Amino acid sequence: MATNLRIDTDLAELIPNDYPSVQALQKLQEQVGAEHEVAVIIESPSFKANKQFAETLIPQALKITQPDGSAYFIRAEFR
Repeated sequence: MATNLRIDTDLAELIPNDYPSVQALQKLQEQVGAEHEVAVIIESPSFKANKQFAETLIPQALKITQPDGSAYFIRAEFR
């Protein structure tokens, strides 16, 4: 009886790393992140003030690092 049987549901693990589709997936995960998405809502009566706040916040947020020194946020968009 197998007591240490593990089922890996990540289909990319079943395909060789040199396949273009696996490489594209890895690149996407590096750029977008595979863990969580963070949304920040900025609200005030002034659109101009909201935009100015976002333009100040984004570069500061991109400077945040994880304990290992890597970037916490990889990219940010303003919509």
